[in-house]
Amino acid sequence: MILVILFSLILNFAFAQNPINIIYTNDLEGSVATCGCATDPGGGVVRAMNWYKKSAFSPSDTIYINSGSTLFSGSAYASYEVKTIKLGAVIMADFLSAMNLDAYTPGENDSKLGLDFFTATTKKLPILITNSSDKKILKEINIKRAGYDITILGVSSNKKFSVSDPVKALKDAVKKNKKKGGVMILLADVDEKTLNTIAKQVSDIDVILSSGIQEQLTEPLAIKDSVVVRLLEGGDSVGLLKYHPEKKKEEKFDNQIIYLGSAYDKENAFSARVKKYEELQKTAAPRLKN
Repeated sequence: MILVILFSLILNFAFAQNPINIIYTNDLEGSVATCGCATDPGGGVVRAMNWYKKSAFSPSDTIYINSGSTLFSGSAYASYEVKTIKLGAVIMADFLSAMNLDAYTPGENDSKLGLDFFTATTKKLPILITNSSDKKILKEINIKRAGYDITILGVSSNKKFSVSDPVKALKDAVKKNKKKGGVMILLADVDEKTLNTIAKQVSDIDVILSSGIQEQLTEPLAIKDSVVVRLLEGGDSVGLLKYHPEKKKEEKFDNQIIYLGSAYDKENAFSARVKKYEELQKTAAPRLKN
């Protein structure tokens, strides 16, 4: 019995020395294909999946989180585009599932084609909105990684998801889920002013993934006790924060922004579906007659 307890303590200690690999994306905006740039196009679910597989992260110490407008962009869609963007949304949802997504807080544009379509498309995904009064939506997600008890919370600005005051909702959730030695992560689909209010008024949040159109944070931003990370919208990159709770006060964070360029080109399970999406995108557009 003593040997079993000793072995357990050694195992927990060994795990606790590892950083938590936090893979993060925000505001993917339905960008299942590459960006279409004239030179060096980046992004796309095929490349993101190749990067993920090549990196061979250990499931025991890795988290993947996503926030913000994921299925659709803020652009106005013409009627001939609807079929294409619906296909893109389904591909995006399947991609997130294949990436072993741990939590997803939807953004302002995700209900663009209605709540019924959103619910049907994302039914396999861990939708998280702490400031929602909808009892069917998760208010917190609790997982264990790298020997740490981790709580993930999420606040959304999308009022169609029964959104309540984010600050009060977070204070209540933190109080409910706070654990000694635990790690608190927040997915924040809010504007910069609200983000700052949350970071300053809500204690014990360790990492914040911030959505929105604000600038990319190539270096994590420290607001009070929180570490804030964020990518540019459009899905041309993924972020990787190696977060070590014991080194938090040193404010030395290994944050990498991986540009999904041609280095990750390789056929995979999503290639044929993305090709079909691109073909549909081309053929659906009206052509001028001579």
